[in-house]
Amino acid sequence: MAVITGAGSGIGRMVAQRLAKLGAIVVSVDVNEKGNKQTAEYVRTNVFIDLHGSVRVLDLFVPSIREVRRAGGVCHTYKCDLTQRDAVYATFAKIREEVGPVSILVNNAGVVAGSRILDSSDGTYAYVT
Repeated sequence: MAVITGAGSGIGRMVAQRLAKLGAIVVSVDVNEKGNKQTAEYVRTNVFIDLHGSVRVLDLFVPSIREVRRAGGVCHTYKCDLTQRDAVYATFAKIREEVGPVSILVNNAGVVAGSRILDSSDGTYAYVT
């Protein structure tokens, strides 16, 4: 099982889709519930949206995985604000209880500011709701 933080969009979503394509059970952890649901839908239907917005159906090229994932990949979603320590511990305890032990963790969550770090104020990288 693979947990990807920040999987509700961008690179995290692409990692979730690729790992699902390879047969992993994916857990998408993001503060953005709407993005989380979209990622899960893309994983379940084997639809891949690249960073340029192009849509294509993934080719599940490994025969044994093709059989297992014929109806699509497996993706569980959890909302979590990763800036809150207690929320992180609670969410990961819930994941272990409901899905199982974590084999892979891709810690991808972050805020994209769209500017050079030295040109940004301290508040630019604070969590924004």
